Amino acid sequence: MELRPQLLQLLRTKDYVPMRREEIFAILKIGSKEIAAADSLLDEMLERGEVARLKKDKLCIPDDADLVSGRIMFRQNGAATLIPDSSTGKPSGPGAGYPVAVENTGVSLHADQVLARIIQRPQQSPFRGKGRQRPVYDPNEKPNVRVIRILKRAREAIPGTLEKGRHAYYVVPDDPRITQDVLVPEPSNSGIKPIPKVGDKVVVKLLEWKQRHLNPEGEISEVLGRTHEPDAEFKAILFKYNLNPQFPSAVEKQTEAIPDHVRKQDTEGRQDCRDIFTFT
Repeated sequence: MELRPQLLQLLRTKDYVPMRREEIFAILKIGSKEIAAADSLLDEMLERGEVARLKKDKLCIPDDADLVSGRIMFRQNGAATLIPDSSTGKPSGPGAGYPVAVENTGVSLHADQVLARIIQRPQQSPFRGKGRQRPVYDPNEKPNVRVIRILKRAREAIPGTLEKGRHAYYVVPDDPRITQDVLVPEPSNSGIKPIPKVGDKVVVKLLEWKQRHLNPEGEISEVLGRTHEPDAEFKAILFKYNLNPQFPSAVEKQTEAIPDHVRKQDTEGRQDCRDIFTFT
């Protein structure tokens, strides 16, 4: 039997009590030669959200601790929706997301893979006195969740515009769903030539972000050009969506067979508008 099903079977046992990985390996009788592979597998399962880490590095199935893993999708107002992973067994189709209030997003950024805790709704208080109405909750309404851990960042670097405040330089991300400005060191110390200037479109490499009440920090890794210039904006779009500006060699080779003029057969069944002044 493969190790992954064994791990899940143990963690889903009715009388399972969260324990450390060493204890799990002992129960499954994993030998010393298999420890490295087992550690690697558990790390992958933690990253995917199949397994959750509690205090003192004890492990359990997320459902057992009111936890849910998934991808957090932000809106421009700072609130977000957590789309649960299909591997968690929770519904992951349209409308299956959990709302995340601004104050509960932690240090997550748009599209990060996160682990969140389900926030239980307050119990209804007994009705007392006139003029007071008992709160009504929709049983089908999804409870809010609070992000407690970042499993995997969606991006290690983001494009944006370099600006300067009174005391520090910062980068304003191009993606409006990233609402925090990224603090960066003095551009002249970045080692990049030419030195990045205020108003440049740059790529900033994100550093570890631990405290929500502080802005994330990063380092400028590349200058794409001046903001709003077509070439710089084009490069930023390529970087944002991880697009390769170079076509595969097979594609370029195929284009060699395409003629550099319109042939007669190319116009068959089409309306020829080449003589009409057109703009887009």
